[in-house]
Amino acid sequence: MKKRYIILTVTILLFTSIFATGCTQKQTSVTLNPSTEDDQPYWNIFGRYITKCENGYYCIEQIEAGTNRICYLDNETKNTIPLCSKAECSHTDENCNAYLSKKYNAQQIYYYNGMVYVIYNDDTDGLSYLEQVAPDGSYRKRLFEIGAVSPAYCLTFHDENVYIYQRQGSVSGYEESTAVLRRRSLDGKEDEHAYEYTGYGAVIHAAKSYGGKLFFLVEDEGRESTEQHAERTYTRKGIFAYDYATKKTENISSGDITDYTVDEVSQTLYYYVFNDGLYKRKLSDSKAERIYKMVENETNICQLSFDGKYLYMSNEQYSVYFFKRTNTYLYVMDTDGNELNKIPTEGMYFTCFGDEQNVFGADSWGGGQKYYIEKADILTAKEWIPVN
Repeated sequence: MKKRYIILTVTILLFTSIFATGCTQKQTSVTLNPSTEDDQPYWNIFGRYITKCENGYYCIEQIEAGTNRICYLDNETKNTIPLCSKAECSHTDENCNAYLSKKYNAQQIYYYNGMVYVIYNDDTDGLSYLEQVAPDGSYRKRLFEIGAVSPAYCLTFHDENVYIYQRQGSVSGYEESTAVLRRRSLDGKEDEHAYEYTGYGAVIHAAKSYGGKLFFLVEDEGRESTEQHAERTYTRKGIFAYDYATKKTENISSGDITDYTVDEVSQTLYYYVFNDGLYKRKLSDSKAERIYKMVENETNICQLSFDGKYLYMSNEQYSVYFFKRTNTYLYVMDTDGNELNKIPTEGMYFTCFGDEQNVFGADSWGGGQKYYIEKADILTAKEWIPVN
C-alpha cells in the first residue's frame, strides 16, 4: 500500500496524500526465549535522548543550538548533573568532559553493560564512529566506524554486539538503494551485514530486541517523477525478526505497520496499522484482532511502547509525516486497548516513552528541555513536569 505526496515544481510546494485502509496479509508464528539482559526496547527509537542505567538515566542536554552535553539524570530528584567531575568547570565548552560538539549525534545516547555510547560524525574522513564514554565521563574511546556520516543512525545493543541501521532512506528515492542492518562486535573483530533490503529509498528502522530476536520494520520511501512534479510514496513491508542464534530473518507480520511493541512475558505482539488502528496477537498464533480503531486526523499514525503493565501510544508522527498541526497526546491503555488516560503533549513535545518507573518527553526534535511523569501517577496525570 502506498501513501503519496505531490511536490509541485513551482513557487509553492503543495503536499497532498492519498490514503488506503491498512491491513495485514500474513502472520508468522514466533517463539521468544527468556531475556537475559535489559535491551531497553521501551524507548522511542526515532530520538533516543535518554537511556537507562542502574540507578537513573543518562541524557543529552542542550547547551545552546548546535552544542550539547551528556548528563546523569537522578531518578529520585529528577535533576540532571553534567557528566564531568572537573573542579570549577563551567560545563559549557570543549574543556568539559561532558561536552558534545556539533559533530556528535544529538539524538542518540545509549547505556550498555556499564558504559555510555554516543555517535561522532567525523567530517575529515566522512565517517561516523561509535564512541564509548566512561560512566563518570572521565574518558572517551573511539571504537570503530559505523558508516558514512549521517545524522540518521540508530543502534541496538545485544550480547556484546551493536546492530546499526539508518532510520531514513536515500534523499532522492528515484533509484534503487539498499538498506543494511549491520552487526559489529564491540571488540571490533566481527563485522557483517545481518540483513539487507533493496528498494526505492529502502529503509530498515524501529529495531527493538526481545527474547533472543531483533525485531524491525522495513519500508520503501521511494519517489516517482513526471515533468511537473515528484510523487513520494511509502510502501511498508511489515515487521521482521532476526534470530540472534540462527542469524536468519523472517517477515512475521506483513502490512502497513507504523510501529509495534512486545509483551515478552505473555509473548504478545502489539502493532499499529496505518489508517486502521492497534492490533494484538499471540506470537504463537496467526490470528490478530484489532483492539483500538483509528481516530481520523488524530491517530492515523502512532508509535507504541510497553512497560510490563500498560501500553503507551503517541501520535506525534502524524504531524511529522503529514505536516499537519494537530493536538498530540500520550495515550495510556490497558492490554485490551481500552484508553485509561490521554495526556496532552502540547503539539511540539517528543515522547521518548520510558521504563517501568517514568515516562519522558523532550522539547521537539532538538532534545532540549526534558519532561517526565512518574508511572505511579500515569493514570491521573494531565501535565508534564520539567526535568531540572
